[in-house]
Amino acid sequence: MKKTKKKILLIEDNELISKVYRRGFTDAGFSIFRIEDGQDAIPAIRKIKPDIILLDLIMPKRDGFEVLEDIEQNPELKIIPIIILSNLEDDFYKKDLEKYKAAGNLLKSDNSIQDVVNEINLILKIN
Repeated sequence: MKKTKKKILLIEDNELISKVYRRGFTDAGFSIFRIEDGQDAIPAIRKIKPDIILLDLIMPKRDGFEVLEDIEQNPELKIIPIIILSNLEDDFYKKDLEKYKAAGNLLKSDNSIQDVVNEINLILKIN
């Protein structure tokens, strides 16, 4: 029986960062899908049905906080684990994040691709 790849939806507006993540996640055996802004998040989640979502918080048209709010309001979507992947360290933002049930919160600048892969494997219980 063929093992199906776990699907990651990366919601990230930075092209360079996205390319680096795409390569790393593909090399780690995941299927990676990317959208550039939060305004496309909910339709993409419904279409792709990802196993996990990596969500940037600061995006140009619709930010990650709004995406989190939309997901939280939808019982079908809120079961998908979300890792916040941002460079926001401010306590103000951390307080806002506490009301959402993100599976993880990683600083881009402090975590390598392998760190993120390890976190995904832990959350999805992949050996």
